[in-house]
Amino acid sequence: MELKDIQTFVENLGLPFEDNYDLPSSGKQFPDGADFRTEELPVSVEEYESVFSTAKALKIHINRITDVSGIMLNSDDEILRKLEIARENGAEVIMGPGASEQPYDITQQGAIGALVEGKVRGMDQLVLTAQSMMR
Repeated sequence: MELKDIQTFVENLGLPFEDNYDLPSSGKQFPDGADFRTEELPVSVEEYESVFSTAKALKIHINRITDVSGIMLNSDDEILRKLEIARENGAEVIMGPGASEQPYDITQQGAIGALVEGKVRGMDQLVLTAQSMMR
């Protein structure tokens, strides 16, 4: 099946057959005037230190840390140190009791070697994935 056939099929379902590259820029901003936020996913105290050290060297501000790998596996001292590191660097922290990342699309999982299944982002990837499946 050719790419055009998949695009036609998707279009006949009433869906766009490609990503919309003409989206306008948003006029909305965060209360501090920023256009975007940066979120990182460190797990250990050492990773927290490394993330903020690297961000500082690159002059990048980390707005949020999402630590949902299982803080119940951390000691109270580790949790407090993580919060202290984040506070020192002006980042908010979201902590979860266990491995609750599965329902979320966290693109860094592939970069850290975690298995990511069923992740297709955007209509371009959907159409190309369907074409690959039809080969």
